[in-house]
Amino acid sequence: MINAIRHQWNIISSNDSFSWLTQDNEQQNKWCIDYIIDYCNKNNINHNNAINIEVENNYSKFVLLFDSWICLPDTKQLFIQSIKKAYSQKKFRDKQIGKKQCSFNLSQKSINQLALLSELQGVPKNHILESLINHKILELGVK
Repeated sequence: MINAIRHQWNIISSNDSFSWLTQDNEQQNKWCIDYIIDYCNKNNINHNNAINIEVENNYSKFVLLFDSWICLPDTKQLFIQSIKKAYSQKKFRDKQIGKKQCSFNLSQKSINQLALLSELQGVPKNHILESLINHKILELGVK
């Protein structure tokens, strides 16, 4: 029975649905486990106490939780899309540490000039603004 389950897990883990998931990234796998548990709890889905089963690692635990989830295949496909989007958003937010969104009005001429500078230098607009600010601060001798 264990060999049959392992065989099924190998089929699932080789599926492109989990190609974005790194088997040896314990932090990512733990996040996925927490995500599927939260998802089940929020949607009143019973995860059949599979959470209590001991497995080799967090990747296997996530696959077990996913595989033991009794639902329609379409529901699982929607879940896969949801978790992939959520993890992409998490990675994006993690990169934004030390940055804060800023909103202000610029004239259309300044917007066009900023876009041109960005295109000519091949860097995002926020990098152009940061560079200009840093240059002006250094020019004024402000620390």
